[in-house]
Amino acid sequence: MDLSRLISIVILSLSLCACSSGGKSGGGGVDIIRYDKTQYEYIEFNSFDANQRMKSDYYPMTKLLVEDILEIGSITDDDIQVKFREYYSDSLLLQLIDDVEAKFDDVSDIERQLTKAFASLHRQLPGVPIPKVYSQLSALNESIIMADTLLGISLDKYMGADYPLYKSFYYFYQRRSMEPDRIDNDCIVSLMRSAYPFDRGQSINLCNLMIHYGRLAYVSAKVLDITLREQLDFTEDEWQWCEQHEKEIFRYVLEHGHLYSTNFMVLRKYLRPSPYVPYFGKHSPSCLGIWIGARIIESYVSGNDVSLNDLMNITNYKHLLINSHYLNLFV
Repeated sequence: MDLSRLISIVILSLSLCACSSGGKSGGGGVDIIRYDKTQYEYIEFNSFDANQRMKSDYYPMTKLLVEDILEIGSITDDDIQVKFREYYSDSLLLQLIDDVEAKFDDVSDIERQLTKAFASLHRQLPGVPIPKVYSQLSALNESIIMADTLLGISLDKYMGADYPLYKSFYYFYQRRSMEPDRIDNDCIVSLMRSAYPFDRGQSINLCNLMIHYGRLAYVSAKVLDITLREQLDFTEDEWQWCEQHEKEIFRYVLEHGHLYSTNFMVLRKYLRPSPYVPYFGKHSPSCLGIWIGARIIESYVSGNDVSLNDLMNITNYKHLLINSHYLNLFV
């Protein structure tokens, strides 16, 4: 496995393609295309009409789902219709699909949240294209999907942390972010990651990755007008623990030579979701490195007159670190 692939795993990036223009602007409301209802109609009732719509009206969504998400073959395969229905024929999946369609019969609340979020994004980061949004049933494969001008929301990944089926497949630290009220946040983060990918021309080390993903978290919180704690999905106890131990955390990073580490296992422990970060014990939250990166960005913004748009267009991570003066707190 090459280094680029390893880093993609560490930073939890979705398999994103660059967004191009074609969606609604910041001034228009979001109307979610209910592709999931057509899927439901075909899966549950083997509807010929639904199948035709999947191959014509919803061809881009179906191609992406079949070939890139489910990976069951090519959309042009003669037997792909059979493979598609067979994939969803598991009794647990069928129950999940029924539950999703009942829970999300009306998505007007999500549309209002996304309309507000996209308007804020368009206003503060006008260079980020706004995609068309559709909902789908991904069989628990991905939460948010992006490709070209489309953004897909997998409703089956947002049934709530206490949804019984989830408890058979996910740990609590994974389930707690599978709430409907996380959809607008996840959409904004996905758009940001697509528009502002990690600069592969710079060293892939912990410092650069923390700053890059911390900046995405910080700016996403500002766009959504929520706290950084809410954006990172930390509990109040986890947030207080971070604040109380900030100096010890960063001193540990410095003293153990982690700041500029390129070691995959070190990067993984700081940046990948987990019950906690092993270096700091069971009270520490996962993705602690992203929190550190966001603190560096907060420090940079507090000492520099910079808009969110200007902030996101700074490509030199070292510049952000040095001019944040964050290191001065620990020397």
